[in-house]
This record gives sequence, structure tokens and C-alpha cells, in this order.
Amino acid sequence: MDCNDKMVRRITGEVTLLFCHRGRVIDSVGANTITDVAYDVISDWAAQDFSDVVAEIAVGDGGNVPGDPFTPIPATEADAALVNELDRKAVATISKLGSNITEYVTSFLPGEGVGQLTEVGLFTTTNRMFARHTFGVKVKNGTTLIVRWKVTF
Repeated sequence: MDCNDKMVRRITGEVTLLFCHRGRVIDSVGANTITDVAYDVISDWAAQDFSDVVAEIAVGDGGNVPGDPFTPIPATEADAALVNELDRKAVATISKLGSNITEYVTSFLPGEGVGQLTEVGLFTTTNRMFARHTFGVKVKNGTTLIVRWKVTF
């Protein structure tokens, strides 16, 4: 670790996946990986260019070791897309949760984003992946999935 590492504050995030079925809620919470692209987007914002903003959340089934759906492949900062995107929805709500935390939320209703989910991504209006999270398989079939993505700046 050098001096720059101690002085730079990194953007972090946390994803909560809420699978809702017949009154039961099964949740999964995990840290996400902020991509290299996110820093480009934030640099644009600092220059007052807001033409590309966080706008969509996607789910996929390509975030695991082939043949082992319960072992996720760790997301990396260089990731630019989900491995195998199944569905994408517009962010339904954006909320400020304090001075430096923004939360993006959307829901995938029954029939949307169906499959053995292992990855989720946060995307901008120009299809640039801002953040990614991989996890052991979660089957979505006949359930509602609520995705809550908190980004701490």
C-alpha cells in the first residue's frame, strides 16, 4: 500500500435481493464491485455532464463457475457486461439515504427475469455497467424479485 491508497476513498456498494413468494421473503445481501466505467461516469458528473446516469438493473445466469451454480465467479472492476443477461428493468426509484449514499430500486415481477440467477448489474442510460454482483444460484420462478442497490460515494 502506498500513500495514494490511503488518501483515495473508494466508491462501495451493497446489493439486496428480495425474493417474495406467497408472503415469504428470502433475501440475499452482498457487496458489489464498482466497475472502472463507474469512475468515468462519475468524472463526467463532476464536469456537470449528466447525459449518462444510472438507469437500469439487469439480472443474468452467467455469474457462476461452469457446472457449479453455487460457486460464483468474483466480479472484477474490468467487467463491462453480465456474462449472460436474462432481463433488464428501468430503475423504479432513486433515493438519497444520507449525504453520500444513493439507493436504486426496481422489481422483476413473476414472469420477468426467470431462471437460475447468479449475477446482477447496475447500468447507465448508454448501457455502461456501473456495478456488478455475483452470487450462488437463486432460482426465480413465479416470484417477485426486488433489487435494492446502495452506492456509497
